[in-house]
Amino acid sequence: MLKQAVAKLPKDAKPILHSDQGWQYQMADYQ
Repeated sequence: MLKQAVAKLPKDAKPILHSDQGWQYQMADYQ
């Protein structure tokens, strides 16, 4: 699942690999 998401991202988006919890917090904060 994570690999598929990363595959769709540009190489520059690598930080998402260890920021996976960060996006969850942002999503929760967004709603």
